[in-house]
Amino acid sequence: MTLPGTAASRLIIALLLPDTDDFFRRARPGCTMALSPLRLQSDRAEPGAAASMHLSVTDAPAVHRIEIRNLDLPGELFESLSRHTADACGLSSVLLSMLLKRRMTVAADPAPRGPTAHTGDTDPSVRIDLSVVSTDGDAGCSITLPAPFMRHFIGPGAIDPDTLNDAVLAFFDEPMRLLPHLPGLVASLSDSALQSLLYRLMNRRLIGPYQLMVMTMALPDEAGRIRRNLSPRLVDEVRALMRRYRGLERLTRRDLMAGAYSIEEAVLFLSRGGDDVGFAPFLRAVQAERALLASLRIAVTRDVRDWFLEIAADGLLYAVLSACDEDTVARCIADDPAWYGGLIGQHVSRRSTESLLSRAGSIAPSPLERLSAHASLVTEYRRQRLRRRGLGAESLPYLLRRIGPGDFRHVLVSAGWFVLSTALKGLRARYATDLVEGLPSGPRFLIEDVLRGVANPDILHDELQIDAARALCVASIARLVEEGIIHPAD
Repeated sequence: MTLPGTAASRLIIALLLPDTDDFFRRARPGCTMALSPLRLQSDRAEPGAAASMHLSVTDAPAVHRIEIRNLDLPGELFESLSRHTADACGLSSVLLSMLLKRRMTVAADPAPRGPTAHTGDTDPSVRIDLSVVSTDGDAGCSITLPAPFMRHFIGPGAIDPDTLNDAVLAFFDEPMRLLPHLPGLVASLSDSALQSLLYRLMNRRLIGPYQLMVMTMALPDEAGRIRRNLSPRLVDEVRALMRRYRGLERLTRRDLMAGAYSIEEAVLFLSRGGDDVGFAPFLRAVQAERALLASLRIAVTRDVRDWFLEIAADGLLYAVLSACDEDTVARCIADDPAWYGGLIGQHVSRRSTESLLSRAGSIAPSPLERLSAHASLVTEYRRQRLRRRGLGAESLPYLLRRIGPGDFRHVLVSAGWFVLSTALKGLRARYATDLVEGLPSGPRFLIEDVLRGVANPDILHDELQIDAARALCVASIARLVEEGIIHPAD
């Protein structure tokens, strides 16, 4: 059993054509959008297919031209898609700026009427085929991405077709990637969007006047816009803080880096909370995609039957089957209900076994549906196994000894810098020193200051008891382990 190969395509399309799957569902009720894996296309000109629309992605001084060609979509549907894509350019600019940590702008350009000639670039472009699947058949378009644009995601050098999709997924696997880049984010937001974001962050007490001051000092070119989108009262508070910090308590570059990180983390936490900010659905989708892929990678390490045998031998089959919905279990066992029924009947009631077998006999899950069910079952098994161990606040030192710097970054992004730093108080230095030193500068400075007892009192955070913070960190680690995102050593 292999992993689905379209995850990388879905993430790239979500960046460049946000909400396109919803667009097609609205435009053609009952239809679904399907994507091909990323693949190389050495020649950008395709006989018989004219480039119907261009996106220009500006990464000064470079401009990347992305071609969207209508292959066989109905004309009115492609025109609607073109308008949708043009309307989404502002959001796409924000998303790219946040992820790539630089100012990026996306604009829709009128496309030439004839086939686009090869530009002389010897590097192959990358292609995604987008299909609209309905009862009337399939139709679609192609998206061609120049190699220089794709290198933002896969790094320099020649593009290897065999590792292209995995390389893009590795880009999104880095936990710090989802932290919005403050300069790119502020520069790419409209005044109204910036005002809304600042209001929401303040209203939820995720940032305070100190962070607003840091924002204006760290981004002098945007200081006027930031102040223009604050209330007069907040402007006065920020100015008072600036007078204070320009006196005896001068801010250092270290202070600005730590303060900027606290804002970036606050934006990420705001997006996770279901708040309706424009980029939040994308960030949540990336996190969900990453969790799904991690769980799939673990699930496919062995056959479904072998997992059932392990779960049963571990004494957890009843708990796992009880926690999963019937359709999930039915999809897992649909290939051979009789074999699974013999095992399941040893652990659950006859009535429950018969219900599962009846459901399994009435469905024909697709390979992807069965794979997703397989992953859900294995994730629940991992959750039950961790729950049985009764991990609590006292388990944090044990867990920290078993994770590396990469896993620790996931814990940071999951729990937050202040919860993590509070949880580390009082632990032996060897449990945390190496892990904290492996963090990027901003969060490292913040955590080090808390551990030294010199945390800046003007940075908003929730006051927590150490045991409560440790319990939250243990819960974050457990969730990351269940999902297969981190892998503590045994």
